[in-house]
Amino acid sequence: MKISALTERLSQKIVGLIDTGNIAPGTHLSVPKLAESFDVSRSPVREALLYLEQKGILQQKLNRGFFVKEDYAPQQSVEPSTIESTDLPEYYQLAEDWLQDKIEAEVTELFLMKRYSMTKSQLSTVLARGISEGWVERKQGYGWRFLPVAKTKAAA
Repeated sequence: MKISALTERLSQKIVGLIDTGNIAPGTHLSVPKLAESFDVSRSPVREALLYLEQKGILQQKLNRGFFVKEDYAPQQSVEPSTIESTDLPEYYQLAEDWLQDKIEAEVTELFLMKRYSMTKSQLSTVLARGISEGWVERKQGYGWRFLPVAKTKAAA
């Protein structure tokens, strides 16, 4: 099963919660509650749960949802920097500026490269992550658009 970067990050976060004891074996995992706590839509959460079921960490019960397997043993060698090492500070700054209305909803690549002192390659990585997380889209023809889904009260 090929999964998106967002699904991979969500599955790592869920496993981290299980490994640290915040989610116990046998616990029911609610897709809506996880989506709310991770501030994402339900679809990538469901994909992450299906992925973890395939890896043998979760069990899906018909008409009941996903549960942490009773015999799951937490992984002792959790590497905390696996996600952080691939994150760009520019990504977080861009997201924060968008949430704080410090940038317009529609911008050009040149504007973003100058504002955040990024190369075209770095900007492409940042924008690709925004696309995978559902708050950035390429405008038809020229430029980029930041979607209001991450800014509305309904998204919270």
